[in-house]
Amino acid sequence: MRMKNNGHLCSGRIYPTFFERKILASSVAIPQDFKEHKLDLKKIYSNLGMQTDLSAEILRFNNRLEHILKDYEDGYWKSYRCYPKFILKEIFFEAGWAFNEAADERLSPLIKKDNTESSLRGNLFFLQLLLGVLSKAKYMHTSFSSFYPTVEEIFNLTQIDIGFFLKNGVIMKTAAKEIDEKLIIENLDWLKDYPDSREKFSNALKYYLTKGGEADAITNAYSALEGVVKTFLDTKVRLDNEKTKNELLKKLNLPSEWGRIVNNYCEIAHEFGSRHGKKQQTSNTTEKIEPELVEFYIYITGTFIRLISRKCP
Repeated sequence: MRMKNNGHLCSGRIYPTFFERKILASSVAIPQDFKEHKLDLKKIYSNLGMQTDLSAEILRFNNRLEHILKDYEDGYWKSYRCYPKFILKEIFFEAGWAFNEAADERLSPLIKKDNTESSLRGNLFFLQLLLGVLSKAKYMHTSFSSFYPTVEEIFNLTQIDIGFFLKNGVIMKTAAKEIDEKLIIENLDWLKDYPDSREKFSNALKYYLTKGGEADAITNAYSALEGVVKTFLDTKVRLDNEKTKNELLKKLNLPSEWGRIVNNYCEIAHEFGSRHGKKQQTSNTTEKIEPELVEFYIYITGTFIRLISRKCP
């Protein structure tokens, strides 16, 4: 017997999709303790004395991501007229990619299905853009609220740390969860009252995830902080202006030694950022920006935003 999905037959399948399981869980009388039980792959692997490596886990993650996208293309999105082509156009616009009108209208073929870390980063960048598009469009909120739990599920099913985690719709590196919580996640929540800066800070995180986006990550991080500082100081003067920097330190009650940090912060943006980075303009070959520098820059940005947030009512 084939499963039904909103009045449509799931052609050729004899198992429920992620979305169909959500329907079953809410409509069939299933014992509460069973509904709350989650498959713990980590525990199963441990009990059986089995081990997996990062490349194998990345491959499984990429396969699961492709699987849930196919489920939604064939079922929920088609049924509710949320056409993948419109979603694709929005994603390509956000990423600055050229869009081919004659291209396949499906999302799943864009998922890279090998076991390399570069494919994982590319897929996560695409997934972050997709989540952003679905969450921003008001008429897609129903689609987002149904799709997001399946994304959480594929992260929860990973048997080992793949280097990234998902929280509140944001994909982040797991290098320092406690720091990420304070300097990234909480800042994104606080920045809801500063939509322009929040968008810039979110863009910095997106560009950080993709190869070749290092300069744009630095530029967006700098612009995010500059916007917050201008509002905080009630000024239109740029962040790299000496008067602005001095007023910022004074209002944050920071010692003069912090002035060097602010100076270096501005210099890095001027040196490497995509907006006016000297290193990006002095030669035909763009100088490589190390990911560690970008990570450090984003954390410094988060530190200043957090300091400002604690001074605001």
